[in-house]
Amino acid sequence: MALGLFGFELGNHIGVETFSLACLFVTFGGLGLIIENWILTSTISLGFTIIIHFLVIAPLRKVQSSTSISRTSHVGSIATVVSLVPAKGFGEILMNAKLARSNQIASSFDGEDLPVNTRVVVVSITSEGVYQVSKLN
Repeated sequence: MALGLFGFELGNHIGVETFSLACLFVTFGGLGLIIENWILTSTISLGFTIIIHFLVIAPLRKVQSSTSISRTSHVGSIATVVSLVPAKGFGEILMNAKLARSNQIASSFDGEDLPVNTRVVVVSITSEGVYQVSKLN
């Protein structure tokens, strides 16, 4: 997260989320200005931080990790050509991922022209990130 100072995130070293620590400090400081009783202030800010952690931060962590798409999972997927893929050159394909569509740069695996609206299958992905596709029969 961006809350780490020079790459050091305090939360990771003491077993607490960095965002939760920031939430605790901000609420404690804000309530400390309003309520001058530090025991009441710390109790309310700790309770608020726990609620925020379980209602906001934890669910967002789960969503963030579950919707990520790796490129290797695209191998074998079906796509549609949106820009001509020449025999020796590059074009563009449209992939339907889990929750979204993504355009990818593609080249012909078999060395043949692939016109627009052709359904193709992803055969491999080069180290440069170019999808090598073949016409779907």
